[in-house]
This record gives sequence, structure tokens and C-alpha cells, in this order.
Amino acid sequence: MAPELFGGLVVAGQLGLPVLLAVGFGTRLAALAQALVMAGVWVLAVLPDGPLLDPQARTLASEVPLAYAALALPLLFTGPGRVSLDHAVTASSRERRVEKRVTKRLSR
Repeated sequence: MAPELFGGLVVAGQLGLPVLLAVGFGTRLAALAQALVMAGVWVLAVLPDGPLLDPQARTLASEVPLAYAALALPLLFTGPGRVSLDHAVTASSRERRVEKRVTKRLSR
């Protein structure tokens, strides 16, 4: 893959995926993509530059991408909350299915 294209996709992911997570649209997929992008940033940009542990601070080197990846993982497993676009979309379709079942049973 061309470096310009790969770089553009990473920037788009770093800017667009947090917005999707904030509004709750495509939450599980966006959380998975966010975790993968941030883990990839850490592996491709942080690890080649130096040691895994920072000897002065005694912490991981550039742990910010790992923190962003770790923050996305709970959303991957739990999904969107009640105040999200995903919930609004699925709630309306769920209500339509329930309404169909009720009318079907009442018409018998």
C-alpha cells in the first residue's frame, strides 16, 4: 500500500473514529477500528524509535496510543449506551418488530 494512502487512512481513522464513538454511531465497529489503529500506531511509530520502557520516567514509551486503544475496548464489548445513535436506530426497528408481532397475535 502506498505510504500516502496508508497515512491518509490513519489520519482519517484518528479523526473520524473518536467522533463516531462520541455520538454512538457504529459503536462496536468504530471501537474495534480505533483499538486496531491505535495499536498499529504504537507498533509502527513508537516501538521502532526506542526502548519499550522509558528509563527516566520508568513507564511505557509513548503510552497515549495504548491508552486510546484501551479506552475503546470496553465500548467494543459493551456496545452503545442508551443515549446514542445506535440505540435510537435499533430501538425504532425493535419497536416496529414488536408492533408487528402484537398485531399478528391480536388478529388471530
